[in-house]
Amino acid sequence: MAKNEYTNRTNIKEIQEAVKLICGSLDSENLSLWAKENEKLDFSSRARFINAVLSGLTFALKSQENYISGVQVKIKDAIESNNGSDTHESYLQGLMENITMNDITTSEFHPIMDLLKVEYKKSTGSEWKAYVKSDKNQLGKNLVTESRIKAMAMLEKNGVAFKKPDSVIALEKDGFDISQLDDEDLNDSYHDNDSFKSA
Repeated sequence: MAKNEYTNRTNIKEIQEAVKLICGSLDSENLSLWAKENEKLDFSSRARFINAVLSGLTFALKSQENYISGVQVKIKDAIESNNGSDTHESYLQGLMENITMNDITTSEFHPIMDLLKVEYKKSTGSEWKAYVKSDKNQLGKNLVTESRIKAMAMLEKNGVAFKKPDSVIALEKDGFDISQLDDEDLNDSYHDNDSFKSA
């Protein structure tokens, strides 16, 4: 059976130095007046570049994780098989090598990602968070409208128990009397209230 002669040539330290150089060379001040006034520092070239790289690496690792899960199932099946041929042994060896190479990739990506997260926080003042796709159905359940408030008031008047949307609870905690708010007020409070901001 042929053996894969592999020597790891990745130099993590050099990559980290290059990452620092690239991040430091990108503008972190190219922000609109609105962005500055609202402290949206993640809109700068530097922050957007770091976010793009981190998002790409996160997606790559997740994809590889899913792939390796499939490989592990194949290894399990191969172990349980009664096939003892050289071809089968080579197949099993190849599967195990896939996992070994993936472990190397993962071990190399993480320190680079850790540094990028540090650079992101230095640039924006905030921790980097991976993008999470919004659940539009859940968002709809949490939106507060004048009609929804009137409907809740009617249920309360008739003694019907129900679960208040998280957004209503958040407004009440912030001191809003939702019974006195109309759709225009609710729209303003929706945009201004931190409880409605995405993670």
